[in-house]
Amino acid sequence: MAKWRFELGAPNALIRLGWKIDTIKAGTAVEVEGFRAKAGGPVANGRSIKLADGRELFSGGSTPAR
Repeated sequence: MAKWRFELGAPNALIRLGWKIDTIKAGTAVEVEGFRAKAGGPVANGRSIKLADGRELFSGGSTPAR
């Protein structure tokens, strides 16, 4: 199983979207939608994050959410 790294928007963009330092605690299972890096490794640009309780968070990145 590969460990993936997802890049999100700048901290200020995440704060404006409602993120806090404890929005997702370490070890929390999430589903991430995004785009794989061109280099092909286990790196991607995260677009949205879905939590187990059904909440969806947006990444604040350069790609607009659907």
